[in-house]
Amino acid sequence: MEKMYIDTDEDYVDSEKMLDNPASRPPQNALLWMNIAFRMLIERWGSWLIISVFIIFVEFVLDFAGEMLKVLWFFLPMATLLMHCGIQSAASAQEYDEEAPSIRHLFAPLEGKVFEFILFYALFLGVGLCAWLLFNGLGKHFGLLEASLLQANKPITLMLWAAFCLSLLGFVFWFAPALVFLRNENPFAAIGMSLKAGFKNILPFVVFFIVQYLLILALAFAVTRSTNITIIIVVTTVFFLFYQIFIALCCYAAYRDIWFEEQ
Repeated sequence: MEKMYIDTDEDYVDSEKMLDNPASRPPQNALLWMNIAFRMLIERWGSWLIISVFIIFVEFVLDFAGEMLKVLWFFLPMATLLMHCGIQSAASAQEYDEEAPSIRHLFAPLEGKVFEFILFYALFLGVGLCAWLLFNGLGKHFGLLEASLLQANKPITLMLWAAFCLSLLGFVFWFAPALVFLRNENPFAAIGMSLKAGFKNILPFVVFFIVQYLLILALAFAVTRSTNITIIIVVTTVFFLFYQIFIALCCYAAYRDIWFEEQ
């Protein structure tokens, strides 16, 4: 695989220093992130498939257990966050060591950083709560959550509003996992650095989110219009299995692009 950028760890011969300030990239770099993520996914698709099945199984078990004991639902977003951070650790191993991603990489963020992960998770929940309050509060204020809107079979507006709120959450934490668990930054500092990088690259992020949502809408439209059940099953399954992996790899590619310069 062609290397994107080089990290600064002593294990790497052709080392490169991390930028003191995040670079500002052009809007089209959003497509570069998606392209790199896609290539990384295709290169080791079998390994990523195993990881994806494991993640889905863990999330299903926690969700099922939460139905019986509500407090266990608290661990579902924790597991999801851990898996997201672990995917980026696996991507780093794939890029530098040419090592196949494996399930053990998903738990790499906990190696010597349990406190940092718990603190990071608490911050994640806090920002997530703010995003939910924004979704619920302003949604009701502007009538986006009215029953009449849903009964009128016009869910697109609601979907776009939910996507906007989720995008805000992703915007805050886009670079933070990599900065904390790959660069040993303090979680508070990492979130500040992530926000700084996000504001400096607002246009690439806008392009990324627009392209992402257009692709999802196009896929949903194609599936609902198709009469071939085999195509529907295959496309839906592939999307269900690899979407979470793909997004995490996009985060990793953006992190490498914005925080490092190729020598």
